[in-house]
Amino acid sequence: MIVIEMPPYIKDADGVIGWPLISSNILQIDAIKDTVELLQNVPVDPSWMKFRVKTNLDVLGFEVSDKKDKEMTVTIDTGKPNGVSVVPQMWREWKAAHTNELITLDAAYMPGAGLVVKEESWAQEISLGPLMLTDVPIMEADRAETTTDIKFKASLGLAALKRLDIVIDGKHGIAYLRPKMTPPSPYWHNRLGAVFVPQDMQSNNLVAHVVDGSAAYEAGIRDDDVLLKIGELDTTKWRTDPNILPLSRFWNSPAGTKLELTLKRGGKIFKTTVILRNIIPPDAPKNSN
Repeated sequence: MIVIEMPPYIKDADGVIGWPLISSNILQIDAIKDTVELLQNVPVDPSWMKFRVKTNLDVLGFEVSDKKDKEMTVTIDTGKPNGVSVVPQMWREWKAAHTNELITLDAAYMPGAGLVVKEESWAQEISLGPLMLTDVPIMEADRAETTTDIKFKASLGLAALKRLDIVIDGKHGIAYLRPKMTPPSPYWHNRLGAVFVPQDMQSNNLVAHVVDGSAAYEAGIRDDDVLLKIGELDTTKWRTDPNILPLSRFWNSPAGTKLELTLKRGGKIFKTTVILRNIIPPDAPKNSN
């Protein structure tokens, strides 16, 4: 067994166990309870869907087939809080078919991809071959995910896994899945509709990316504004003060939360108050086509 030091970008875990180390076991994943249980037998009945586990990957993945029997790979990522992340073409097609769905933004550092800003929305239904998921967050997959396998189609984060009963029989290479039809769990997401990130890993300025019509936009924040303060917190010290990051804890606060932001646009410094609101979870406004 190989043991390595935890990467510095992982701050909320004591350790990480890779799929190859446990791939010969029978596992039951319960994302709602945040548990992974080792089982002696497969406790499923014929109503569960069966998929072949990919054995040539370093991550947990299974195969699905589309209507043309084209084989696709879906991976499972229990370390990611998001829902379904799909290949760029599928994301573009989904957005084109759901032009009235509200959008927010997500920003994260991804190994192999660097600092990534992505749009995120809410899918009432999304099909991955014969597997149909309902009421899940959806976003475009990043480059690190899409290079996992040449047949990669999507990855399932914790919010998507909460919409499934899952048993992985690693001994026989079978993934048993059963979609849940119960109401979805609350989803903590960016209720600001904007993120502030450096232009590159050497830059110090936290620069705005803003969704049109979002709470941030209506408060007067625009793309390229530089964040200086959240209340009295000096965010310009984000590289040296460990109490500043992650900023997502502010944007993910409950709807109705008021945030006073100090920003700079060109040579002008200004303040604005933003009132956060729900954008994509089940209790957000209904905007589907």
